[in-house]
Amino acid sequence: MHVLGIETSCDDTCAAVVVDGTRVLSNVVSSQIDLHAAFGGVVPEIASRRHVELITAIIGQALDRAHMSIGDVDAIAVTQGPGLLGSLVVGIAAAKAIAVAIDKPIVAVDHLESSFNQMRGIDILREALGSSLDVHDIDLDGRFDLPRSDYKFVF
Repeated sequence: MHVLGIETSCDDTCAAVVVDGTRVLSNVVSSQIDLHAAFGGVVPEIASRRHVELITAIIGQALDRAHMSIGDVDAIAVTQGPGLLGSLVVGIAAAKAIAVAIDKPIVAVDHLESSFNQMRGIDILREALGSSLDVHDIDLDGRFDLPRSDYKFVF
């Protein structure tokens, strides 16, 4: 299964193509660090406007680098939160448009949950390094206890 992932939760515009949840064919990230540096932090309105300017090109680059066309995508995954509302809306709108255009399913992804699930790879690192890495408050099976927000996006 080829999944196009879209991430716009803050100030980076990102798209990737992943096969069967394990093999990354492409990963394109456009950082806005320079754009926000003068303000000493991320300005939400500036971030969301920049996402609008970049999202189509970033998705196109991700597909090009994976040697795929949009029709080869089996599903679209998109960050639903947490994050800056204006930024999230850009990624969600792009994902919805693609899903409708190619008649494929869309999956909403929790930004924090997906980050914690990456922590499962630490077991492999521990074995390879022959040492103990210190990771607090995270069950390496991907479970964690954090307050969940009450909002949900409905697709």
